Amino acid sequence: MVRARKVLGVREQYGVAGAAGSHPRLCSMFPTTLVETGGVVEIPGEDCAVVAAGHLVVVVGERIPRFTIRADMASAAVDVTAGLSLCEPEWYGESRSTQRPSRLVATAVDSWAVLGKPLVPGSAGSVRRVRTWHGGRLVADVGTDAMRLPVLDLLTYLSDYMTLEPGDVLFTGGVDTLPLHPGDRLAVEVDGLARAEADVVPLSLDGLQLAGGRS
Repeated sequence: MVRARKVLGVREQYGVAGAAGSHPRLCSMFPTTLVETGGVVEIPGEDCAVVAAGHLVVVVGERIPRFTIRADMASAAVDVTAGLSLCEPEWYGESRSTQRPSRLVATAVDSWAVLGKPLVPGSAGSVRRVRTWHGGRLVADVGTDAMRLPVLDLLTYLSDYMTLEPGDVLFTGGVDTLPLHPGDRLAVEVDGLARAEADVVPLSLDGLQLAGGRS
């Protein structure tokens, strides 16, 4: 498993009406959010509608200083692989204020980011094909050239705000599935080079209350 320090994700990369602008919709995850391919992802009960997305994932190989320009970013040492991320859109939108968990945990629950294998040395600027399956059905087949902000632009944008360190992980954006249910199987493949898979299971903690706390 990658020894990640920062784990970031991007939403609204494909086919979002009215999503003009240069600022990506970023979300934060944690090292504990990551699980290896072949594991399980846990979702709470019926009170929420968790979705998944398949991604091209970039893993930083060497330090990328702040304010690295796009032309230099093209030669940055990175590995790429496939990945899956989960999100609860209502939590992410914070439309119900304190009646639901906050945006921070909408993407950061343990097990909600699946890192594929193998890690393939590559260029962040290469165009890749990302195919995602939900329950054995192909639900997304997109090229990274159709992203609202391509990978090089994402990395350049991030470097304006933070230093990128070896092991930092970026889920570059995908197309959401329909809501998940226990027993579903998820898979994503990038160019036939890397693949990530996971089974959906119910959250094992008895008595979890989405409004906060435990009974």
